[in-house]
Amino acid sequence: MKSAPQNHSIDLAREFIKIEANAIEEVSKQLDESFSRAVEMISACKGKVVFCGIGKSGHIANKLSSTFSSIGIPSVFLHPSEGVHGDLGLLDEKDILIFISFSGETAELGIPLKYAARKKIPMIAITGGRNSTLAKHANTVLMTEISKEACPFNLAPTASTTAALVLGDALGLVAAKAKGYSAEKFAEIHPAGSLGLRLTMVQDLMQPVDKIATVLGSDTIKTLLAKMTHSSIRGVAAVVDANHKLLGSVTDGDIRRFLEKASVDLNQKVETLMNPKPKSLLPIELVEKAISLMEEHKIQSVFIADQNHKLLGLLHIQSILGQKFR
Repeated sequence: MKSAPQNHSIDLAREFIKIEANAIEEVSKQLDESFSRAVEMISACKGKVVFCGIGKSGHIANKLSSTFSSIGIPSVFLHPSEGVHGDLGLLDEKDILIFISFSGETAELGIPLKYAARKKIPMIAITGGRNSTLAKHANTVLMTEISKEACPFNLAPTASTTAALVLGDALGLVAAKAKGYSAEKFAEIHPAGSLGLRLTMVQDLMQPVDKIATVLGSDTIKTLLAKMTHSSIRGVAAVVDANHKLLGSVTDGDIRRFLEKASVDLNQKVETLMNPKPKSLLPIELVEKAISLMEEHKIQSVFIADQNHKLLGLLHIQSILGQKFR
């Protein structure tokens, strides 16, 4: 049975979480055409999105900058105190500057604000101060007015920073969608993650054609066995024509079933043994599709061929697993 203090702690936690959840709902209701303008500004930006804030708002700004970059919108964080010591040099007229300040009166933002205004760098404000200095100077203002902080004394930035974070995430995601961001682009800049791996193109992981045992349909099974034995990729061979067009496949399983027959003729042609419908993919298709194909047909490899069915390579499950567990 839980003690009373434990129950009290859980009740308090739920109360604080509810306050922050309510803050998010409040900010959601404040969305207006200013948000649409901010999305348009970011979508049209030819430079980078620069986030600026200090204290808790600075931490939120830094996180949002990282999020924007991870969804294909180049972004950096500018610390306002470092800005006055030379970091303002990272700002360019092609950039957009996003300030985060709940009050909108944060003194440290004054110099970056004036610099951006002088350079005519477009500015977006994320603030709870509707009539603040920051709001007055920004090209568009995203409001984060909240009823109260989760802090029992209504002092420590808690609900307000949560609101700024959620609003910033929404801004980035909507802008990324407007810019045509896709799962494939996500994979390009997240190559080390499991999602990045599954969305990698098969040509990036395939073994080249010179590593594969290849035979003609008119070759003998004896020739096939010799080539499969000496191939660096074991267990499968490709059957091709004189122009290297993929016609079929032969696996170790096919060989074993052939050898189990009462009468075995190693001079028999490969075309009598091959599977005439080998599984293949285009080189630009995704590893995700290759994995699904392997799972569906309970196979360990897929041939890679061009639109004319010319053999280019082979993707083996071991190549995928080797990447996954690096």
